[in-house]
Amino acid sequence: MYRRTFLKIDMDRYVHNINYLRQHAQKELIAVVKANAYGAGISQAVSYALKAGIAYFAVSSLEEALQVRKIAKEATVQILGYVDLAYLDIVKENNFSLLTINDSYFDDVDDLSGLSLTIKVDTGMNRVGVYPDKVKEVLNKLLAKGALVEGIMTHFSRSDEEDEVFSMKQYALFKECIASLDHEFKYIHCCNSDATLNFKDEISTHVRCGIALWGYSNFADKLEKAISLHTEVINCKQVKEGEGISYGGRYISDGAGYILTLPIGYADGIWRSNTGNEVYIAAEKGKIVGSICMDLMMIKTTKAYKVGTPVEIFGDHISLYDIANKLQTIPYEILTGISDRVARIYVSENQEIGEELPRFH
Repeated sequence: MYRRTFLKIDMDRYVHNINYLRQHAQKELIAVVKANAYGAGISQAVSYALKAGIAYFAVSSLEEALQVRKIAKEATVQILGYVDLAYLDIVKENNFSLLTINDSYFDDVDDLSGLSLTIKVDTGMNRVGVYPDKVKEVLNKLLAKGALVEGIMTHFSRSDEEDEVFSMKQYALFKECIASLDHEFKYIHCCNSDATLNFKDEISTHVRCGIALWGYSNFADKLEKAISLHTEVINCKQVKEGEGISYGGRYISDGAGYILTLPIGYADGIWRSNTGNEVYIAAEKGKIVGSICMDLMMIKTTKAYKVGTPVEIFGDHISLYDIANKLQTIPYEILTGISDRVARIYVSENQEIGEELPRFH
C-alpha cells in the first residue's frame, strides 16, 4: 500500500459477530458475502467464516459464487440473484443452489436433475420470487423435472423498522405456504440481519446475515463494528480570512484554525455531499470543508497536525449511521461504494495480518 487510505477490517470482531448472531438466533447462520462481502473482501470473509464453522454462504451472482467456491470447496453456496440458464452446467458442476426468480423461470428446461433449488416466496417484497398461491404448482413442476428442491425462503421488506406489523404479515404468509406443502425442506429461512436481531422466527432452520457480520444493524447493541475507514494528513496550513477553499470557493475561510488536506475523495467513495460532515483526528473532530475533489478533501481543525497524522473517516469515533442519515442513505450503500483503489487492511489481535488492493487483482 503506497497511499495511507484504507479500510481497516478487524477479523476478531467479525468472528465475534458471527458467534453472537448464531447464539442470539439459536439457528445456523448463512453468511451473505455478496458485493465483495459488503466491501470488506470476499476472500478473507469466507476464510474466517469457515474457521468459525460456517457451512452456508449466499451471494448475488454466478461470478461471486465461483469466487466463494475457490475457497469453500464443500460449503453450500446459494445464488440469490438471476443466473442465465445457459450456464446451468457451471451451476451443476459447482453444486450451487439457485432461486426461483419467478414461476416460469425454469419452464424452458426439461431436465433439472442434480440441480439444487430454493423456492423464493414473494410475500410482499415484490422484487423476485413466486407468489404464495403459485408455490405448490411450481414445486410440483420442479420435482417432476428432477430438481432437488432443498430450500424455501422469503425476504422481509421492512425488517429495519421497529413496527413489525408488515413483517408479521409476510411471516404469516410464509408460514402458511410451507404448511400447505407436502415437502420436507432442508433449509428454511426468512430473517436478514435486522430481522435476525429483532424478529421472533419459530419455523426457520437458518438466518441470513450480511452487514450484521460486520457489526452494522439497526439493532446492533452487542455487535462490534469490524469495518472502519482511515486516511492521513498530507498537508496543513492556515488560510487567510476571505480565501476560498477548493473548487468554486464555496467555503470561505474565517482565518481561524487550520486547513488539512487528506488523500481521499469521491473516486474512493466519499461523495461530494459529505461536505459539512465530521472526521476524527487526534481526539478532536474536524469538519469537511469546501468541495470534495476526486482524490482529495479538506478539513478544518482547531490545531495544526503533522503530515502523516491518522484520520478516521468512520469507525469507532465517527458513526457510519450518522453519516448515512445525513446523506439520506443507508450504511450498505456507503460500505459497498468504497472503491477498488482503497486498500483493505486486515487485523487480528491489533496486528496487521494481511493487505488487499482490489484494483491490482
